[in-house]
Amino acid sequence: MIGLILTTKGLYKSNYIDDSAPIQSEYQNGINFAQKNLKAIFLLFIPMIVFSLKMIYRKLNFNISEFSIIAVVNVFYFLLFALVSNIIYFLSAFLNFEISENTSAFFVYLGILSFIRVLYLTFQPYIKSKLVLFIKAMLTTLLFFVILLLTIMMMIAIAK
Repeated sequence: MIGLILTTKGLYKSNYIDDSAPIQSEYQNGINFAQKNLKAIFLLFIPMIVFSLKMIYRKLNFNISEFSIIAVVNVFYFLLFALVSNIIYFLSAFLNFEISENTSAFFVYLGILSFIRVLYLTFQPYIKSKLVLFIKAMLTTLLFFVILLLTIMMMIAIAK
């Protein structure tokens, strides 16, 4: 149903609407949409992480509640690093020093590394091979971010 809605909306826009706006405005519209709906996106983090964990670690026969606890811990780390990043930006306004965009990227990478570390430490007693454990943690992280990006793109497409 959603696919049909998106297809008809896309066909309508491509045939009947003059889309002469520059690419920068479309990019800015996407950023503005993501900022306005940040709470909804964060609420979707836990189900998306649980789905990713269930797909990768399905042979361990964990309950969804156990995967949910792991997801909550990962979301806690994401929020903690976002808080630290915001505190640094807040302090930079009062102390009058410049912060580059690399600082916020550093905290995003730190969140990704904490995600992988939590998965590695959680499933270490169940998977003996360290290489397989690391690869599964990386695949889970990749799958989560792919699902997250697809969800955000779908939300933006529906909102238009």
